[in-house]
Amino acid sequence: MLTQFIIVGLYEKLDAFVVRVPGDLHEDMGESPEQVGCTVLRVLATLSQLDPAGDRSTAEASEASEPALNGHGWQFCFSHQRIFVTTFAPCYPRHHPRHGYGSADVWLLLQPEYSFSFPHHLMQPPTLVTPSPLFQVDGVKAKLTAAEAAALTTRDAEDSSYPVRAAIRARFRRAGQPYHVPNVGDLMGHIAVRPLDDLDGKNITWWSPGVGASKPKHSSL
Repeated sequence: MLTQFIIVGLYEKLDAFVVRVPGDLHEDMGESPEQVGCTVLRVLATLSQLDPAGDRSTAEASEASEPALNGHGWQFCFSHQRIFVTTFAPCYPRHHPRHGYGSADVWLLLQPEYSFSFPHHLMQPPTLVTPSPLFQVDGVKAKLTAAEAAALTTRDAEDSSYPVRAAIRARFRRAGQPYHVPNVGDLMGHIAVRPLDDLDGKNITWWSPGVGASKPKHSSL
């Protein structure tokens, strides 16, 4: 199904593909970010093995004693598309942007890089690309935080996806769930699975051997 989504998503302007991992699959699977990371690694490695493009890099990294996910060049790819990975789980509290809203399951949101360039209903007007400290969200002006302004680069200003990302950040902030603004050079792995305190900057190397190992209740992914 992910292959079909990648093919159709670009033309139908589909934002993301959701993977649900049932909470009863592994003992304590979603009770800590480290355990969530262990689940995410299993899912991404399995998908990597099924990649029709033959890219097995994530699967191979998951089997290595020193996984390559800690390199700056790694990003999950499938069917020749770079995928932005976000996870949600029951271990995250209500104020956290990765909060699971009562679900016992672990959720992976897979967003092809091309989806950030779509005209988006979160953003008004959809053609805004200037890095102004003010922008429109649902017709209401929202101001960039100091962290967002500091993270803004020339690349961001020229990137058509910047207004969409800024609008998303504003919505989370208005909902009481502000999140860490990635800096240039941040590892994609650190963005995929976040610590319990999303704003303190202490990232988790969830792909390291033994981190978050959980006991299967049924079968492994």
